[in-house]
Amino acid sequence: MPPATVMEDPINHSQASSKTERLGAPPCVQPNLTSSWRQDVHFLSDKDGKVELRCPPKFNNISDTRTHLKQHLAAAFRVFARQSFDEGVAGHISVRDPGNPSLFWINPLSTHFSQIRVRDLVLVGEAGEVLSDGAQSPINGPAFAIHSAIHRARPDLNAACHAHSVYGKAFSCFGRPIEMLYQDALRF
Repeated sequence: MPPATVMEDPINHSQASSKTERLGAPPCVQPNLTSSWRQDVHFLSDKDGKVELRCPPKFNNISDTRTHLKQHLAAAFRVFARQSFDEGVAGHISVRDPGNPSLFWINPLSTHFSQIRVRDLVLVGEAGEVLSDGAQSPINGPAFAIHSAIHRARPDLNAACHAHSVYGKAFSCFGRPIEMLYQDALRF
């Protein structure tokens, strides 16, 4: 889902260094491909065999970075809703604040994933307090417990999600791990 569908506070892309970055997909790496490997990925490359790997845009200030992350977080909720990774108002997704990594943005309590907008996102402090920079809405207590523990334990991760998908709940009744036999198993 393109982030433009949930944009409420447009980002000033005038500071981006190239047209590609302004579009939100700058090339990250130009790998040095060997001829044998090039055959495996030829469908990903241009006519010269170059592969451009896409990554999130880089911004020159925290405010633009924060806006970008919040737009994508709101979009993620809508994607989860479309994929039926929700059950009523159960579930949550969080993203670490780029300006203060001990804080994170999360969905408000009792708002369906399909209805979450950028302005609905709540900024949460280390002790579970709702901070003034975000929406002044209550949050789910278990959501805070889960996400704060993940963000504290894994400083290398910037986002976490917890969903109540129909398929995941049904499979959990078997009490055994999911075998990753093919890519569709990742849907769980």
